[in-house]
Amino acid sequence: MTIWIDFVKNNLIEISNNKISDYYITCLKFSPNKAFFAVISCLEPIKILDPELFTEKFSLKCERRYDDLVFSLDSTKLITISESKKVDPGDNRIDIYETVNFTIITSLTEDFYLNTINFTKDDNKLVCGMRDGRIKFYSIGDNLTEISMIDTLCDSVLNLKFSKDEKYFVITTSNGYIKIYSSDSLELIYSSKESEEYIGTICLRDI
Repeated sequence: MTIWIDFVKNNLIEISNNKISDYYITCLKFSPNKAFFAVISCLEPIKILDPELFTEKFSLKCERRYDDLVFSLDSTKLITISESKKVDPGDNRIDIYETVNFTIITSLTEDFYLNTINFTKDDNKLVCGMRDGRIKFYSIGDNLTEISMIDTLCDSVLNLKFSKDEKYFVITTSNGYIKIYSSDSLELIYSSKESEEYIGTICLRDI
């Protein structure tokens, strides 16, 4: 299946020539089991689609602005981060959905804006990159419980990716830094200012 981003034709994402949104798409992610994929687009709720038929399975209707989403590695959970459409820094939310009927299992309201999220390999912890430069770790149970925090001493954390063996994780920031941390000790291993501008995304080979 070919996926490409076409910025010429009205900023649409097309999958095998199937148009899936009339609006600018900011995020598209497949579940690890490839049973569905989720799309965040402007002015629309999150769509959960069938990757073979391109039909809509579910629509997560919510009067909020979604920023990111991620599926757990076993594909049984979907986590979204969203913010109020009103200017309210105390209304930024993490929602965990089960992926049978896509109903919310648990939620957490944060008092700082969230940029990016990721699961750890065992699907038991959630890692969040914050717009104030912090990284927060949550355990996942009946509730989300904060268990640790890192202050990167940088501006906004834009991306966070784990190495394949999950011994390390890498972040990029809005002021041009790439930093690598130990997943066990949370100690900073590497830091380099690579740009005077933000680093929007990062792709890891096996490290």
